Amino acid sequence: MLKSYKKFVGAVLVASLTMFAMAGCSQSQPQQETETDVVVIDTTDTSGGVAATVNGVEIGENAVSAYIDNFRQTNDLTDDEAWGSYMGQNGYTPESLREIVVDNFVNEEIVRQAAKENGIEVTDEDVEAAFEQAKKSAGNESSWRIALKYSGMTEDQYKDSLRQQLLQRELFYKATGTSQLDSTVSQITSTLRQSGGEELANLIDRASAKMSESTDTQKVKADDELVLSLIKTYEQDYANAESLDGIPADVVVLYRTQADSVVQNQAFEDFMKKYTDAADVQKNGLPEGATYKVEVIVASPNETTEDQPAAAEGEQTDTASE
Repeated sequence: MLKSYKKFVGAVLVASLTMFAMAGCSQSQPQQETETDVVVIDTTDTSGGVAATVNGVEIGENAVSAYIDNFRQTNDLTDDEAWGSYMGQNGYTPESLREIVVDNFVNEEIVRQAAKENGIEVTDEDVEAAFEQAKKSAGNESSWRIALKYSGMTEDQYKDSLRQQLLQRELFYKATGTSQLDSTVSQITSTLRQSGGEELANLIDRASAKMSESTDTQKVKADDELVLSLIKTYEQDYANAESLDGIPADVVVLYRTQADSVVQNQAFEDFMKKYTDAADVQKNGLPEGATYKVEVIVASPNETTEDQPAAAEGEQTDTASE
């Protein structure tokens, strides 16, 4: 995700991005007896005003309200006093929350425009395939429904979220010279190493490296200096090593994979930053009558505050990502 995502957006996205992990332990989760009334999010609906424009593309105010309303519904914060307390406990104001959500939609639009400029298209078939895989990962229909309820999204909204993720994935491949095959190989070898299949994982890595060498694609890779630095930092036995010579091949392969991930993520961040910096973004202020604009209730020093919302995958606490 791009770095402008904040804690509030993260709190909502965590539910959707990790819903299937939750589904796996859904039997221990309290089940709601009534369905959550999820509000449809449509950024093209400008009937309630325009929250922002991105290179001339308008983002409707109704989408911002719907996003926050869904968060309140999902987290039992529909009561204005509870909502005001939540904001006070977590250092938010209606204005700051709105800005976070608007930034989220702005970044999504920048991703869509960047994908279009690079000839990247995610088809309905691609989304449907990812959706079916997600449902399969949930285990069964009941677990899927429970997980979807906790996410605060409808199936159509989840599909929209998947489309956005797929666009970002393709942009990542474009920026790094990698592919779906590289991602699959990385997942397989990581799983093998965790289960003790180090030798097979190394064999797959070597075969993948040879395949990459046979193509003309310029893949972003870490240099030996970074690989050595990671090894010296995390492997005490090689803390004084001056080169990769003499370090076991399996250790080098393991840390080269990690180093490649570091430089590829940085390459993607730099790639997207060009589009973010070049974007003509105009944002409007908080409109009168916004349903989420209530009095912020600040807890006294003696009151125990609730935990702050979890950060989204890939974002730092404070915080931000995508």
